[in-house]
Amino acid sequence: MPVPSSVQHIPGQPPVVHYGTVPDARLGVSYEYHLYVHCGIHTAQFAGRTWIAQPEAADPLTAETEIGPDQHLAGSMTLATPDIAVFRWPGGSAQFEPVAAPQGLCA
Repeated sequence: MPVPSSVQHIPGQPPVVHYGTVPDARLGVSYEYHLYVHCGIHTAQFAGRTWIAQPEAADPLTAETEIGPDQHLAGSMTLATPDIAVFRWPGGSAQFEPVAAPQGLCA
């Protein structure tokens, strides 16, 4: 069972953009996470950093993937190493690496 997390509000963005992050995540602990997937799986805010999917996946989601009405995919995020975060949802997973600058939501 993932550790519950809290809503992160980012100035200038709707509060639902990056829901469920933990600024001080511990290695190997899975945290409840709702990833914004309006344009597929691209970026995440987690453990006080911005992350990008590697390899960046335009849309690894299937028609059976249950995406909430606010365009979030419920799952868990785990800090596997200091520079690798893994998001898991029923039916899949995506690996993320940190980036220096925040990324746009959609191209």
